[in-house]
Amino acid sequence: MKLYNISPLESDKNLVVSGCIEFIKISGIETEVCFGKSKGKARVFFNKDLPETEIKISKKLIDNLMIKTCCSYQLKVTDKSLEFGPVLGFLLGEQSYLYHNNNLSELTDSLENIKYGGLYLAFKASNIDWTEKKVYGLYFNPDKKYWFYGVLPLPQVIFRRAFSSNKREIKKIIDNGIEIFNSRRLDKWQTYIFLRENELSKYLPNTERLASIELVTEFLKKHTKIVLKPANLSRGRGICFLELDDDGKIFVNDYRGRRPQNYYLDELNSFIKEGKFIEQGYIIQEYIRLLSYAGVPFDVRVIVQKNKYRTWEVTGKECRLPASKGLVTNLARGGKVLELKNIFDNEQHNLMKLEQDINNLAISVANQMDFLGENFGEFGLDIAIDQNLKLWLIEVNFRPTYKGFKILDKNKYFEIASKPLKYAISLSGFEIWEVRPTDHASEAEINTRP
Repeated sequence: MKLYNISPLESDKNLVVSGCIEFIKISGIETEVCFGKSKGKARVFFNKDLPETEIKISKKLIDNLMIKTCCSYQLKVTDKSLEFGPVLGFLLGEQSYLYHNNNLSELTDSLENIKYGGLYLAFKASNIDWTEKKVYGLYFNPDKKYWFYGVLPLPQVIFRRAFSSNKREIKKIIDNGIEIFNSRRLDKWQTYIFLRENELSKYLPNTERLASIELVTEFLKKHTKIVLKPANLSRGRGICFLELDDDGKIFVNDYRGRRPQNYYLDELNSFIKEGKFIEQGYIIQEYIRLLSYAGVPFDVRVIVQKNKYRTWEVTGKECRLPASKGLVTNLARGGKVLELKNIFDNEQHNLMKLEQDINNLAISVANQMDFLGENFGEFGLDIAIDQNLKLWLIEVNFRPTYKGFKILDKNKYFEIASKPLKYAISLSGFEIWEVRPTDHASEAEINTRP
């Protein structure tokens, strides 16, 4: 598969000229030229004196279509049209600050293994001009490995990287014929409700919406140790662990920035009221007594992503351990990561079977989520292994990060980070092909990057 370079042609007419042999059949014909969602008309000419992968386009048409000549592109030719691409977008959150190159390092990393040409944009939904059909955002220059500001075409496919955009904006994107994936985020309670109605229910801890103080007492008496979680927050924020001892005393490990405390059952009322857990939409869940490594409990973060064939595959697994004397395994809370093989003795635990069981559960969850009728491209699943080696699905993350993999294996990290873009390219109708190992940065080069 070839990639084509575009350069400007000084002409007062809309012309596209190339030595590409596919231009022979449409030479001299006025043809529709497409770039993302931008379209224009141009007369196409074959010129045998030009290199096959060089395409000259009238500067006026380059400007009208908002083509960036710093990138190379794939080309699709039919009897009636030329299409350059892919043109793909990252939909960012609606933060008040101005995005710039320094805070798009994750996106830069996701492009490390992308060798298929194309224009990659990053923008907020509020920066779309629907009247003019253009985007005010940033685009990636692959030679300089830098994000620059620009006026850009509407992309063919959008990878939703944040969930602060409102439903109206997402609907408008879809109504304008732009495919968007990770189109919806469910909170913890909505996810639980959806998954408990099928065979996956056996993997779910007992969970309820926190609607009364009596429910907390009931859960404590039944399970002795429970977790209170905000349904809408992630990265371990706002979590509280409550444990009831034989004397009726409750030990509270509070991750809302407060010190651990002790209460008696008759004092629980004031703790729940003062914390406004009910008003803030918390859920209550039985605590799963996790398997431990070196005396420290751990869970497994599983990344499951759609590939270029639009099917789910497990692309990464990491064991996450909490910080010293902690309970929350999230890296944002000071946790650390290890590979499964570092924790499990293969002869004792049958590591191969355990990994297969984890993979099967992860794929089953992802397939089930597709029944929501949304377009999902990836999930980060938190899977617990209890002391009897039973698997539990603790949480489904709709916007997972890959930081742990960056610590464990940078090659694996880049592979995981690029997978959603390969899925996006497949949705756009352009091609993905095998890249020779020599096309990638050397391992030594990769391992020196921050």
